[in-house]
Amino acid sequence: MALTADEIMSRSRAALNDRAGDLFTNEVLLPYLNNAWDELQSELQAHGLPVTTQTSSILQIPANTLVLNDISAPPLPDNIIEPIDLYERIPGAQNWSLMTERPNGLFKGAPSTRLGVWRWEYDGLQFFGATQPVELLIRYTRTLPEIVGEASPILLVGAKLFLIYRTAGEAAIFVGQNTQRGDALNIKAEWEKSKYIATRVNGLQGIPARKRGFATRSMGRTHLLPF
Repeated sequence: MALTADEIMSRSRAALNDRAGDLFTNEVLLPYLNNAWDELQSELQAHGLPVTTQTSSILQIPANTLVLNDISAPPLPDNIIEPIDLYERIPGAQNWSLMTERPNGLFKGAPSTRLGVWRWEYDGLQFFGATQPVELLIRYTRTLPEIVGEASPILLVGAKLFLIYRTAGEAAIFVGQNTQRGDALNIKAEWEKSKYIATRVNGLQGIPARKRGFATRSMGRTHLLPF
């Protein structure tokens, strides 16, 4: 059975010596679980781990498109944080071409039959525009689904102990006003988080290098850095 938020919060109550939920109900614990969830995502993103990356569906980009954002047509994916790589092709073609990022700005250039280059600014993609429609794929850093209630699935099962201890630790401090217990639980949380991140990072080190296609990238590349 899939791990759910309810199980995390139940285990957090046990760490808080409140199995009956007299004080630390699911409603009370949910914001602290979400804080822990966001913290973990930030750590995973900082390490460039694949669980935080995603490739968009094929986007149909009209001719003369200069900007792609959350209100354009088509819009950016709703869970994008920032792009990693962009690939384009003429509709009907089979092969994808890697586009060139211009992190310092699009100061010189003119529209052509391809988009060719891109820049990420103000949470949107900028182009010179293409004189004909093109198809676009975006490989990007994503947000993971928000935890909205006790039935929400916890997709990162290996991080269970971190989420339990961090949720309990923050609730102990800010709800229970018990700094000593909260600090002890947060120490456990930091240890579990470091183990989880190390395991995920080490798991990538045995992957052999291979020629990149549109759905793969260099594991060591960080955002806005050259290949």
